[in-house]
Amino acid sequence: EQSLLATFVDPSLGTIDQLATRPALSPVELSETSQAARGTILMLGWALALSDKSLAPSEQARLNELASGLGIAAEQAVVLQGHAQAFLIDQAFDAAYRSGSRDAAAHQEALGVGAAIGLTAEEAERADVRYRKAHGIV
Repeated sequence: EQSLLATFVDPSLGTIDQLATRPALSPVELSETSQAARGTILMLGWALALSDKSLAPSEQARLNELASGLGIAAEQAVVLQGHAQAFLIDQAFDAAYRSGSRDAAAHQEALGVGAAIGLTAEEAERADVRYRKAHGIV
């Protein structure tokens, strides 16, 4: 999770460990976030929380609080979670299709990633089909 977060954080703001010691944003601070950025913030939060292929109850609770604080409806939060899951499984499919054809072992690992981040087998299969279509892989 920390390595993914580090790719998004400007080093001039401090290290990840330093930023982690700051208090959570207040509801007022969250309400001052631009409308355009709110969905992106939550989606990145989901990607970050799922990047270690595990979702702790505390992470789920924090993401629910963040969605509420940003004024994002539960239905939209689920959509944003889905976008984060799609991003992460696509990263796994990148490894499975690196040569332009399916590496069976890496493909099984990608499907395992899907399960680990909360996708059903059918959702992972649909993600595979979408990935192959998008990349022209038969």
